[in-house]
Amino acid sequence: MAEHGEDDGTRPGRLLPVAGARVLLARGADGTWDLLPGSAEVGPTRPYGVVRSGPEPVTVVGADPTGVDGAEWVPVAEVDDLPPGGPLGAVWPRLRECLREPVLVVDCANVMGSRPDGWWRDRAGAAARLRDRLARADGFPGLPPFDPAHPRVVLVVEGKARHVEPVPGVEVVSAPGSGDDTIVDVAAANPGCTVVTADRELRGRCAAVGARLTGPGWLLERLDDEPGNESARPWQAGGRSGSRTNRVRTSRRRTSS
Repeated sequence: MAEHGEDDGTRPGRLLPVAGARVLLARGADGTWDLLPGSAEVGPTRPYGVVRSGPEPVTVVGADPTGVDGAEWVPVAEVDDLPPGGPLGAVWPRLRECLREPVLVVDCANVMGSRPDGWWRDRAGAAARLRDRLARADGFPGLPPFDPAHPRVVLVVEGKARHVEPVPGVEVVSAPGSGDDTIVDVAAANPGCTVVTADRELRGRCAAVGARLTGPGWLLERLDDEPGNESARPWQAGGRSGSRTNRVRTSRRRTSS
């Protein structure tokens, strides 16, 4: 995947084959398989270059199988059923993880409540500002399986922030009732996603449906480092370590009331 990004100008974590993709494999004389370098066929792209499956495949990085004995296009979903062993067996578990689109699910209420910046005076406005900062983010270092990753971002809002609209690059899900229940539903629908929340009970529920977990501090530090976000970090006047202490003390602040 890293080689593909270097060769064709794409960025790892942003241009990803997902469900419905095919890979070009070559079968050896011993019955095992190997991945032919520089080959993948996927569905049409969506905004920001993230690839989704579709009815009309598009070759994004091509390799001509002409003249390669035993070469054939194999759907990603069928690779696990091939005989184990050989070069493919050594690399496929990692490649399979990289073929999954990263998804970042953000607990808007919890992230806003983790920093005392006046969000309580205008909950909808604070949620919109967080949404816009997420949309401006140029990748998220440390988000599996890429570093940086360019995930599909889902912001879950509730209460007085529930009418915040989506923008390009950020999906917004409005909780009809409990924000926690909606976040768990979103996590369950996106196995392997990363959920941003400090709520202990919610973290346990999300982990139970296969989500990874991280806290508001991880997200805010990355957003604070984005160009143009200097005004969003007045807490740095006293030093980063002091601000971290304040955030750690805050485990859960719901903003729906």
